Amino acid sequence: MRAQPPATRPTWVTILGAMMLLACGSSLVSGLLKLSDPGVVLPAKTPERGAAQDAAALPVLDADLRLKLAAAQSATLSGHRTAVRIEALIEVALALFGLYATAAVMAGDRHGRRLALLTAALVIAYLLGCLPLYLALMRDYADHAALLLAAALQGAGRGTDLPAAELAQAVRSAMIGQPIMVSVVGVAWALVLIGFFGGRRGRRLYGLEPAPGPARPDVS
Repeated sequence: MRAQPPATRPTWVTILGAMMLLACGSSLVSGLLKLSDPGVVLPAKTPERGAAQDAAALPVLDADLRLKLAAAQSATLSGHRTAVRIEALIEVALALFGLYATAAVMAGDRHGRRLALLTAALVIAYLLGCLPLYLALMRDYADHAALLLAAALQGAGRGTDLPAAELAQAVRSAMIGQPIMVSVVGVAWALVLIGFFGGRRGRRLYGLEPAPGPARPDVS
């Protein structure tokens, strides 16, 4: 059966369309920033444009700690910069496709459902495909910078009740857990799209399944 343009726009389509627009727009900006400077993927990022700007970016740290953190970030990125830029290109392309799908959904195009489902599938593939890269990146960064970030937290009066080694381990766990959490949230969001557009609501909206008729009275 061929999909038909929706005759109405239910509230769930408007909400999901707005969320798709927000998510794809944010992803587009993120991808462009990573293309310009791969260092933005690192927590407590310092610019790659010299120690003077590093100092402006992290004013709460003393000069020696700022320089050590900048060196740790440069050392981490040295082995991942190209991979991050390739991932950023994929993210930009996926974001643009997602914006196209969003426009189709919001305009009531008969291909909107198919494009939304394809976007969700691509998002899942992208997130799972990029997860090993970000896990490796964060492990490397934790090896270089966990102790430095722990010292920065303690210098700012946070985590002072923990020994430096324990705080560094907590920082390391948080850093490595970050890409996992991002992937879990992103996959969950994609599954929501699949659940609505691929489910009965979506099939009925696009004419792939007849809407339920009025209940017949019981004449027995």
